[in-house]
Amino acid sequence: MDEIWTALHPDRHFPAELGRVLSRTYDVRLTGDYAVGLSMSREEAENLLGATRRFVAEVRAYLEGENR
Repeated sequence: MDEIWTALHPDRHFPAELGRVLSRTYDVRLTGDYAVGLSMSREEAENLLGATRRFVAEVRAYLEGENR
């Protein structure tokens, strides 16, 4: 997924960590949708939620900057 992110955004407007967050959340979503018995600790879920919130904040800040 990092390769796709880099290809779509060659100027690297976002930190590479955000590409990894996007990739991880996508994997978890697919597993949750199609696998039986997805197990995740509360700590892992909270960490993923925090990373996702940072992702949304970064993208929002970028888009708000583009509209100025």
